[in-house]
Amino acid sequence: MKKSFYILLVILSAAISATAGNIKCTINGTVSDTTDICELVICIYDEDPQNALIRPTITDGKFSCDISVAEIDKYKIIDFGKIMQQGHTTLWNEFLIEDGAIIDLSIENGKISVKSTGAEHLNSEKMRRMESELFEPRFAELEDMPDSIQASAYEKLNDEYQKWQLDYYAANPSIDFLFVLSSKLSSFHFTDSEVKPMLDIYNQNNLSTLYPQHSVHKKIYDLAQSGIQMIGSQYNDYPAFDLDGNIVKASDYIKAGAPTVIIMWATWCAPCRREALDMIPVYQHYAAKGVNFLGLAHEFKSTDAIKTATDRDKHPWPTILDLDDKYSIFKNHGTSSSGIYLIDGSGKIVTTAYDFNDIKPELDKLIL
Repeated sequence: MKKSFYILLVILSAAISATAGNIKCTINGTVSDTTDICELVICIYDEDPQNALIRPTITDGKFSCDISVAEIDKYKIIDFGKIMQQGHTTLWNEFLIEDGAIIDLSIENGKISVKSTGAEHLNSEKMRRMESELFEPRFAELEDMPDSIQASAYEKLNDEYQKWQLDYYAANPSIDFLFVLSSKLSSFHFTDSEVKPMLDIYNQNNLSTLYPQHSVHKKIYDLAQSGIQMIGSQYNDYPAFDLDGNIVKASDYIKAGAPTVIIMWATWCAPCRREALDMIPVYQHYAAKGVNFLGLAHEFKSTDAIKTATDRDKHPWPTILDLDDKYSIFKNHGTSSSGIYLIDGSGKIVTTAYDFNDIKPELDKLIL
């Protein structure tokens, strides 16, 4: 394979001047002969790669660039060309831009390896190395287990792994933790049970004093105040529409002292509509035990489709909805359409899932 890849370097000097600041580092990259690359780009970790200004030219299997930014930051390198061709790529990695750091990127065997002289990167590498040593062999052992016990064993080990991660973060504050928390909040998914504990670590350990002038703190604060519905937190109230288009409050449909099951769906999502229908027998069983149910729909343009669907499908519970994402309800619930939330009588989010069977054990505990 020819070692020279002529990939256009799009205004690299402009990219550097646009991010000019006191934090400066050098990136050196090598690409193996056997690696098929379409177009590498380098950008801030949460930036859309199509907007990346740094697009290295690879010559004789090597590339290099200097980056200067206003504050320590997290960047990513990704084969954006593969995304454009195939819709996805496994060729990517992240790294920290630290003052004076030399960052070596090695692209080989379909992976991008990162080495850096930066102190924060070395701290993060230490954590990843410990994770690998402690848990990778144990997760690998699960593959040989009988199916009858594999799922429960995986869940137990994954819980242990998540607890280890959280304990490590609490004992070893780092800028990378701040970036991870910020990323989890900005791309929040309703099944992510780590967001609330990580936010607690941030607040309880006063991590706003770590790199106190860094912009990541404002981002964390703003996102935490935006109404995200995190497992373990109180269910935030919000405005919504009823089936007639009137503005109502979610709290009007959640009974204090009783568990509430919130069924998220959308008329334009056929599987979601099927899942909502499958919840009718669940409602018939649990409503008699004092459990409250609420439908939450993600709709566009008008309430016509949702009124027709709930009437035809004979939903026995009330339904509220967001129209054209006016109130960002589904964004704050961490899904575009389907999902189930379980809220206890005090208004705390107990658990979430796609499948009711995954929340059933927790619901049964609440009604004992």
